[in-house]
Amino acid sequence: RANTFKGKGNFQPPAQRAVPLPPLKGPEAELERLLLAALINHPDLIDEAAETLGQLTFADPALDRLRQEALNLLAQTPGLDSLTLRHHLEAHGFGEAVASLLRTTMAGFTKAQASAEEAKKGMLHALGRLRRPEIVRALQEAERRLGVEASEESWEALKTLQDELNTIDHVDDDEGA
Repeated sequence: RANTFKGKGNFQPPAQRAVPLPPLKGPEAELERLLLAALINHPDLIDEAAETLGQLTFADPALDRLRQEALNLLAQTPGLDSLTLRHHLEAHGFGEAVASLLRTTMAGFTKAQASAEEAKKGMLHALGRLRRPEIVRALQEAERRLGVEASEESWEALKTLQDELNTIDHVDDDEGA
């Protein structure tokens, strides 16, 4: 049945039911949760990450729907604070998912108490780590293209991708030290 009834006159369509997030499945899922938790607690960072977050598709469909809803709300209502964003997400059926996300995400930069700079650095790092496989594939393709057609344009594309990968790897090295 498409519709669920809960008591007399209390109709609730399935799309509005709060659904908790499923268990983590791999490092990508953890990075995706970190990004969303940071964005929900620090919505002012949307300008730093909107384009990249908008291009991603999260592996977990529930998390991807939450990502899309948060991005839509932040695009429609610039300047939302964290509490207002949470209220909007709750009103759109994501209350339990947001509560679960914020309760189980442990990285310091995702917390509401994190400074704006700490949250920004952590979010950009998580975005880089999440995008790393995509960048490596693009780099391999750029190297192949350069071998076929040595041009200034293909060289610049290769250099840009190398720089982006080096930035991600450098941050990883700094954190491991």
